[in-house]
Amino acid sequence: MGGGTTQPGSNPPSFLARVETARSKVLEEHLTAKLYYVKATTQTPEGVTFPSKLTEMEIMFRLDDGIATVESTGHDDFGPIEIRPGPIMGNANLVWPISLDISEADALLKVQGHTGSYDAVTLRKPLHPGMNENYYFFSMVEGPDLSVGTESREVS
Repeated sequence: MGGGTTQPGSNPPSFLARVETARSKVLEEHLTAKLYYVKATTQTPEGVTFPSKLTEMEIMFRLDDGIATVESTGHDDFGPIEIRPGPIMGNANLVWPISLDISEADALLKVQGHTGSYDAVTLRKPLHPGMNENYYFFSMVEGPDLSVGTESREVS
């Protein structure tokens, strides 16, 4: 799945399709790269209420000998792969493929009454007892941050 420019009037690619575009780009050069985390943000100060409005994306990968990061330059385009030496710690590698798209996680939040704005969502797999799946972490503009498990679909 290659990058490209979204045609005027067409729907932008889904969150996971964008991740797959970046993942494919990195895997072309680094065959053993492991997806580490994905962070989607907006430049809108008041935040957004729909994940499709999170237009900025940073995706990090664990390499055998360092870290690879790519950032979005458009809805389905990514800039050059940046490589840094050294280990990365704090989370486990994400299990790919992800079974729950960000739009579904957002819908689960709203069903439970969490309709506020958020300014970022991070997809990661914490190294924490009892957290044995990938999670979407919503950085809420007001109130506590919220998470949705990609397998359990539990909101917390």
